Amino acid sequence: MFFITMDHLFEDDRKKDKEALEKERKKAEKALKREEKEKRKVEKAILKFYNRGFSIEELAEDFEMKIEEIKKLIKE
Repeated sequence: MFFITMDHLFEDDRKKDKEALEKERKKAEKALKREEKEKRKVEKAILKFYNRGFSIEELAEDFEMKIEEIKKLIKE
């Protein structure tokens, strides 16, 4: 009887752990999607300002990015 109760308790713990892990995974996915969305906004803004005549150096400084990153964005 004691072992059946202990086994049941461990099963409950495993279930709770799986639920908590799934909750954290979903939270991480949401955060990743938000980051991707923000990244696309920044990329659009960089292209917009570049097309308006801002230099790569100015964009790199304003957006706190490396010049190589800006060049890569503009070429894509």
